[in-house]
Amino acid sequence: MQSTRLKQVLAVLLTLGLIAFIYFNGRNNSSALNKGTSMNDDHPGGSTAMPGSAFDFKLLESDIKSKLPVTAAAAINSVEKRVETGKPSEKDLLLLANKFDSLKQPALAGFYYKKLTEQYPGNEKYLAGCGERFFEAVGQVNDSPSMAYFVDLSIQNYEKALKMNPGDLDSKAHLAVDYIDGKGDVMKGVGMLREVNQADPDNKFVLFELGVLSMRSGQWDKAVERFSKLVQVEPENPDNMRYLGQSYQGQGNKDKALEAYQKYKQMVQQPRLKAEADALINTLK
Repeated sequence: MQSTRLKQVLAVLLTLGLIAFIYFNGRNNSSALNKGTSMNDDHPGGSTAMPGSAFDFKLLESDIKSKLPVTAAAAINSVEKRVETGKPSEKDLLLLANKFDSLKQPALAGFYYKKLTEQYPGNEKYLAGCGERFFEAVGQVNDSPSMAYFVDLSIQNYEKALKMNPGDLDSKAHLAVDYIDGKGDVMKGVGMLREVNQADPDNKFVLFELGVLSMRSGQWDKAVERFSKLVQVEPENPDNMRYLGQSYQGQGNKDKALEAYQKYKQMVQQPRLKAEADALINTLK
C-alpha cells in the first residue's frame, strides 16, 4: 500500500512539473567540472582539489577566466599571483571571492571563503559565507561525488558558524536542507526547519521548503497551509501562486486550484509561462 501511494505521489509531482523545484538556477555544464586530478597547461603541478575531493577548483577557474574579456581575466590573475605567493591577505581573498560571486560561480567563491576560514577560523561571518557558497554550488554540478563534497563542506562550515551564532536562522535553514537533500536525514532537517519556522513564521525560504516537503509526501493540507502563508508573505512571486494551485489540486479542491492558476497566469508575462499556466488550467478540465 505504501509503495503504491508513493508511486501515485511521484506521478502527481511529475505531472505538476516539480522535477527541479528545490535548489538553484540550472546546471553548469563547464568542461572544467568533474575533471578531478586532471593536468592542464595553466596548472602543471596537477590537481588543486581540496583534500578528500576529486573536484579541481583551479581547473574550473581557468575555464571561467578563458571566457572573460582579457582585461577582466588579467585583473583576476594579478590578485591570484599575490595570493599564491606567501600568506594571502584578507583583502585579496575577499576580492577573489566577491569577483566569483559576481560571476555566479559559488564553488569558486567558496574556494576562497574556505581559505578565509582557514586563516581566520574564529570569524563566524566567513564560516557562514563559506557554507552558503557551497550550499549554492551543489546546484551547479551534476555528478554525485562533487555534490556530496560540496554538501559536506557546506555542513562543516554552517555547523561551525552556528556554534558561534546559534541565532543565525538563515544558516540553520540552509543546513537543514543540506541534511534533507544532501544526506537524506529528513527527520533532522525537518526538525531544524520547524525550529526556524517557530522563531520566524514569515521566513520565505523555510515556508517554501516545508511546503515542497509537504507536496513530496502528499500532505496536501499542510502544503496548502504553507503556500497560502507564502503567498501572503511574498505576494509578488508568481511561483508561490503556482505552487498553491498545485497544492489545491493535489488536495482535490479544483475550484481553488483553478483560481490560483488563473491568478498565476495574470502575474506572469513571458509567453512560455502563460502557456504553462494554460496547461495547468487544462489539467482541471
